[in-house]
Amino acid sequence: MRRSWLVWVVMLACEHKDGDPQGETQAAASTATDATGAPNPTEVSGSGVSTGGTTSEGEPTSTTSTASTTDTASTASTASTSGLEDDPEVLCQQFCDRLVACGLDGVFDGCPCQPDQVSGTQCVHHWGLTVECFATNTCESLESEASPCWKDFQNAVDWCRYGEDGCAIFQEFGGEEPSDGCVFVDECLEAPSRRLECDAVSCACEVDGAPAGTCAPEGVCDDFDLAPARFDACCGR
Repeated sequence: MRRSWLVWVVMLACEHKDGDPQGETQAAASTATDATGAPNPTEVSGSGVSTGGTTSEGEPTSTTSTASTTDTASTASTASTSGLEDDPEVLCQQFCDRLVACGLDGVFDGCPCQPDQVSGTQCVHHWGLTVECFATNTCESLESEASPCWKDFQNAVDWCRYGEDGCAIFQEFGGEEPSDGCVFVDECLEAPSRRLECDAVSCACEVDGAPAGTCAPEGVCDDFDLAPARFDACCGR
């Protein structure tokens, strides 16, 4: 076992000699940063693993420092996420001010972040991510649709619209609904979406386009509030 370990150390040492010097790899790792200027835990951790070989005295290097670096980066990431602003008044003020500062306020008919419409854990959380992204992104980048901040913005709008479970039920009109029935769609951000088509006799459910079950309509076409119960009865979740 010891002989195999020594062979591995020698091979790794040769790789450092023939390829990227160990010192240069460590230097690159120490300067690796993400888009916000913070250390990139993935690159730093990866470099710690790739440079693990021998010291100048021929002794095996310790992997303790690598684990410490990874743990520290993980803690910093958790702290950053938990430190997001969660006051709707503050969130919307910061977002609207950023739009004005970058000359983007004219893109919308008024500021799209309204405190009275920002409620619920998911809604507030995704607005926090959006505000943080807009604050750290340059105006030049925000003027481009390619900026990842616009995806965060759309997620915030969707989660505020769809609610805590990420799903919302809509009734379809003017489509392929039966003349004596109705069609409801349960759209979800993360869970499978469901479609319920009912006539006077029965309802048929589809989950992501696949047949999933049937049930009695029980007056759902005349009362929208019955739709959630009909979805559960016909489709399950």
